[in-house]
Amino acid sequence: MPPFERLTALELLVGTPFGAVDPATADGREAPEVAVGPSGPSRADPRAVLEEVVGGALARPPCIVQFSGGRDSSALLAIAAHVARRRGLPLPVPVTFRYEDDLAAEAEWQELVVAHLGIDEWVRVEVGGELDVVGPVAGRLLDAYGLVPPAPLYTSLVVFELGRGGTRMTGEGGDDLLRARRGAPFLEVRSRPGALLRPGVARGVAAAALPRRVRGARWEHRLVADLDLPWLRPGVRREVVRRVAADLADEPVSWRRALARHGRNRGDHVFTTNSRLLAAQHDVVCVDPLLHPAVIEAVGRRFAPFGVRSRSEAFAALVGDLLPDRVVNRTTKAAFNRSYLTDAARAFARSWSGLGVDPDLVDVEALRAEWCAPVPSALSFALLQAAWLGEHGRAVAVAAERPERGRRRDR
Repeated sequence: MPPFERLTALELLVGTPFGAVDPATADGREAPEVAVGPSGPSRADPRAVLEEVVGGALARPPCIVQFSGGRDSSALLAIAAHVARRRGLPLPVPVTFRYEDDLAAEAEWQELVVAHLGIDEWVRVEVGGELDVVGPVAGRLLDAYGLVPPAPLYTSLVVFELGRGGTRMTGEGGDDLLRARRGAPFLEVRSRPGALLRPGVARGVAAAALPRRVRGARWEHRLVADLDLPWLRPGVRREVVRRVAADLADEPVSWRRALARHGRNRGDHVFTTNSRLLAAQHDVVCVDPLLHPAVIEAVGRRFAPFGVRSRSEAFAALVGDLLPDRVVNRTTKAAFNRSYLTDAARAFARSWSGLGVDPDLVDVEALRAEWCAPVPSALSFALLQAAWLGEHGRAVAVAAERPERGRRRDR
């Protein structure tokens, strides 16, 4: 069996990896086919580095772009089309899942981007319940390898089968890479004289400057109210909140240091490792440019010392010349919770015996109610797959708990 990354027992309860991996492990995430040179003036320009990474992917056609219509995948598709035309390479092929659920409806944005880019070959896959989190596609993966995180990874199997012998690109990682971070209030003060006199800015600077211990306590207080995990027993929920708060409180003020830490994100490492292992079985190379170490480093240099005020500002700087302003400044975002958990999964949940989860950690009836809710939490999907395995007499493989490292001083 391939050496898949697994969730720890605590991570399984919320379907989310915590913390960071060792730098040497994170640095190995780039595919050798698209390695970026170690030096040169372009290393400081994130657009140039993105084009180099994307160019490497285009050179191994077909280059499939997993295109949802959101800003991250739109940006990657735009850069890929631009580079392909400039270098005389085959154009990228966007592959789009079209879901029946209105929360996941992105057709208007998809049509706008594809028409603007002038791409003729576009694969649209109409999806019903077959991409359910315990549906037939997911079942193939679960039956062969057990629970392979992240829970929706099975959807990539459809793309890998379409792109045999080529490359698959995603915009994975863009949400976190191109957002405002802890240093954003200092950017406001630095760029606008008198900004510190505005109450909102002053409060933001004061909050960002608090010691790590105090920031952690503030995050815990906020997460207790905002992080809805009704299926967890109270003590387990407190531990999850503490771990998430600790991750958030660890973020440095310095943009470059924050992105260096982001580049070691364990969730991204789990995604890239498991994607590549599955892709290799279809002779597909996975390229995730917004998770590429050279891109992360270049974005860190470009927006130092305090980063960006918003994702729109970052997109305007990186791809503002390639996409319509409406797309660059978009504020809406699709949600796929109901698309991944359809009537089939709800029927399974109603008949579920409780196998596959630990009742000392999980309230079984509260978990069942979550799966049957109008909009179920995506954080419960890994447990749904664990329950499916339990009903089929299979144990869930989990990783050893990782010891937490001592905290560094804020810099």
